[in-house]
Amino acid sequence: MCGSQGSGDPLLRGGSLSNIIYTPFLNYLRIAADAHSKLIEHMESTGRTQLSSDSYEKTAEGQASVVVLFATVALECYIHNYATRKLGERFTKKYIESMRHQTKWLVVPKLATGKEIRRDHRSVVLLGKLIAARNCVAHAKAVNVDPERWISQRDRIAAENRSVVEAALSAFNCVGELGAVLAELDPDEPGAKLLAQDPGSDLYFWCFARGFAPDA
Repeated sequence: MCGSQGSGDPLLRGGSLSNIIYTPFLNYLRIAADAHSKLIEHMESTGRTQLSSDSYEKTAEGQASVVVLFATVALECYIHNYATRKLGERFTKKYIESMRHQTKWLVVPKLATGKEIRRDHRSVVLLGKLIAARNCVAHAKAVNVDPERWISQRDRIAAENRSVVEAALSAFNCVGELGAVLAELDPDEPGAKLLAQDPGSDLYFWCFARGFAPDA
């Protein structure tokens, strides 16, 4: 949870974030934003998405993996937190917790506000791609190379890697658009406004600099 003292930003002034129960979603977004910056930097400097596997953590694909993992975790952490605050801890644990991530973003705002995010909204489409990319990374399976099928195996692996990079590149479009559409449905929700901010904004920087500690 972010503190609120010493900020001129109206979103933070007067403890307007104090109703956000402690959650690490901003920490996860910070990790994703840092990796996203490195991803862009690598692609712009080399024009390539990969180097040798020995330097995987320094490649665009390596950074893309970090982006999709932590951006997805951050969004699920946030929507669960939102559900707990709006619908109650017992209700959330009983009905919401076991839902698929994407479904939570469709169901929880409707239950909380009476209004819903459309299934065909661009943010929901991007979220689906982000989750699929996350699954590619988190559930990657070893491939038994078959010389007779190697070309098709190689092409499938390359396609999966491209999907991860593409999802990572649009990850903060997804975060921002989800935040923006939720802010429209629930104008008094400060966390939605925070998600809608550019990750390089002063608001993000202020929260990161404070270390997400509650006010003393």
